[in-house]
Amino acid sequence: MISKIRRSMEGNEGFTLIELMIVVAIIGILAAVAVPNFLTYRDRSRQAALMANGASVRAGLANFAADDLNNLYPATAANAAIKAILTDNGTTIPDAVTLTYTATGTPVRTDYTMLLEDASGNQACATPSTVKKGACAAAPVVP
Repeated sequence: MISKIRRSMEGNEGFTLIELMIVVAIIGILAAVAVPNFLTYRDRSRQAALMANGASVRAGLANFAADDLNNLYPATAANAAIKAILTDNGTTIPDAVTLTYTATGTPVRTDYTMLLEDASGNQACATPSTVKKGACAAAPVVP
């Protein structure tokens, strides 16, 4: 029985060129579909991580305001100073995330806006009440 199978396979020593080309074409089509989906997934995960960092920023600044005698947020400060304040309040923000902090409100420092931006250019806006995707809206001009 085995000898019959061996004799029938003697002429078949591999794949034909057409079969190999069809396999390569199928792999190419699968890659063309999979790669854009993977890139989209990667960008969405980076944005989600930035939003999670925004939630951490809100918690750290809430801790700062709770510890402040007048319950005020920090004055406008540089990226490193805000990261130090957040670290002191138990929040660690990755070095790749840039923070742009502005204290606002009447009286002063009762509110804030903070723009978080990662190395990929994704942005999130954190305020005391929300964290949202994208850049912070400009403050309305009061006449």
